[in-house]
Amino acid sequence: MQNGRTPLMVASIEGYVDIVKMLVEARTNSINKQNEDGFSALHLAAQHGRADVVRVITEALAHVDIKTKDRQTALFIASEKGHRSVVELLLLHHADVDICSEEGWTALHLAAQGGNVEVLRLLMEAEANTNVCTEDGNTALDLAIWRGDGTSVRLLTENFADVNIKYMDGWDCTSTWQHSTERRVDV
Repeated sequence: MQNGRTPLMVASIEGYVDIVKMLVEARTNSINKQNEDGFSALHLAAQHGRADVVRVITEALAHVDIKTKDRQTALFIASEKGHRSVVELLLLHHADVDICSEEGWTALHLAAQGGNVEVLRLLMEAEANTNVCTEDGNTALDLAIWRGDGTSVRLLTENFADVNIKYMDGWDCTSTWQHSTERRVDV
């Protein structure tokens, strides 16, 4: 077991759905067992975009909100990677959209930072809080603005992202948008 990985974790990474089913059915591995970094088979399947594996694991009643050592959930990881189908499955199994990492980041922050508009839309349909600030004082809207991502900015503001939240340095979303003119796009 390298890095504390179980056979279920390895099969999940590789996307071997039939093997995952066998291991889950045989109960040879604890479905929620975590490696040295706190990653479970669900985290690893989400990270690699293995929707079929995520389906098997969630249907076997894995804890969808289990956290890694730095407080990441599978939803957090799938949102960062832009794995839309994995995000859909996790939301279907009631993953908490507003869990924060150690630094205060949510799945919505990571979807906005990565420009993953479809994932952003799914998270907001699941009623993600658009105004959560990271420990650095950034909201998902701020991250979309810094990217110059007009589509995400529009989507966030249409879903009640507060454009008047002040950063720790006193800037607000409007001044940030004006400052990032080299990357400005039409909204």
